[in-house]
Amino acid sequence: MFNPKKIKEIREELGYSQTDFYENIMSKASYQRFEKNEKELSLQQLEKICDKIAMRPEEILYWSDVTQLDSLPFWKQKLAIPNYLSSPENFLEKFTKIENDKDKSFGHYCLYITMISLGIQENYLDKNYFSKKDLRQLKNKYKKRKIFYSFDYEMVSNMVFFVNIQDISFLIDKLFPVTESHGVTFDFCVQQCLSNIISKCLHQEEYSLALDYITTFKSLRKIPRFHIGLSINLEIVYLEQLTNFLQTRDITIFLEAVQTANMFKKLGYISTYENLDNELRSISQRENFVYPDKNVFATQPYSNDL
Repeated sequence: MFNPKKIKEIREELGYSQTDFYENIMSKASYQRFEKNEKELSLQQLEKICDKIAMRPEEILYWSDVTQLDSLPFWKQKLAIPNYLSSPENFLEKFTKIENDKDKSFGHYCLYITMISLGIQENYLDKNYFSKKDLRQLKNKYKKRKIFYSFDYEMVSNMVFFVNIQDISFLIDKLFPVTESHGVTFDFCVQQCLSNIISKCLHQEEYSLALDYITTFKSLRKIPRFHIGLSINLEIVYLEQLTNFLQTRDITIFLEAVQTANMFKKLGYISTYENLDNELRSISQRENFVYPDKNVFATQPYSNDL
């Protein structure tokens, strides 16, 4: 389970002897057998070692290869998804297997939804591939669920690309509000889910609903120890400005959105900046006004008073 070479590497790097690691935790013989890869450490033993050397459990788990995703078969498959998009034939071959496995677990179903989303975006699948029957089955699948995990939020993040918000409101209403952090991965998936939901609301021109979900995102900022991502946090600021502009057509709010988009460029999120810049230019053309000079507005003060 744990890579003994990595644990030994940590021990030696921090200047600990074998005795330091096993004392009051296990016998000398047991620890020596572990470093020789002849015996496993229990989670309880690793927890005590973490406490002794004052290292976070998740960090030592990562260094010992336990949480590195490519060390697990399912996640190795998931990380390979971009390679499946090389051709329609390759995609459909992989998709068929993933579809057949979709009911093995909620994680497998999430992978299936991800593939549908990508398949539709690449025009490998029909946009209506996910049918009303599938929605009914999904609703039944979640009928008794009360506790939700990162893959639940990840699934909804991908579903909004090919279904209307109203069609999955039964699930979204279960997922939110979130009231506590459950680690970095969970927190990230929650934020990404809300960001995609808000974007879909704007696409559907449901501005009041978008503002409701923006308010839901703002509530995350008040949760103790919740991990708010800088890029997504800034994206929500932008989405709120864009929503308010589309509701009011107030040019001042549009200019604020331009400043926020420029912040992505300053922070090094070039791909995001280019997407937002293109979106704002498209809106300015549609609304028939001149897009402002970026150099002018980039010098104005930025405020995040929400």
